[in-house]
Amino acid sequence: MNRSLTYNEINLDTKLINSGFCFNKAARQWFADYFGVEKFSFSKKMAVIKRKAEVERDEQATVGDLIQQMQNWDKNKIASPAEENTYQWNNFVRDFFKDPATKQFSQRLKVASLLWKKVRISQGKKVYCHNMLEKYNKEIEIYKE
Repeated sequence: MNRSLTYNEINLDTKLINSGFCFNKAARQWFADYFGVEKFSFSKKMAVIKRKAEVERDEQATVGDLIQQMQNWDKNKIASPAEENTYQWNNFVRDFFKDPATKQFSQRLKVASLLWKKVRISQGKKVYCHNMLEKYNKEIEIYKE
């Protein structure tokens, strides 16, 4: 197909390849209306997704698929376990130090580390919660000033 689709020809079932769909003014307006925004800018993610469909000759890929993949983009990006652990630890320590109640400890980083070990082996989220100070009081009370 040589001509580009018009605004009225674009919908969630529009095929990404061999349909005339392209990232043009009509598509920009369609996405703006779809997402309920005044201005819409195409993203690198969108180009990568469309290009992948072209390379794989995925003639079933649709605009709806494009939107779904865009919205799941960050969820699908998998960090290495080491990166993820570092990220979680950094956030844990930051949140621990933000809690004014932790100022009672002489070795705050040591206490954070002890609590982190508890959190790391638990099934719960790997985040700091104020109630940990009470929950693990016996283990950390020796660090109180």
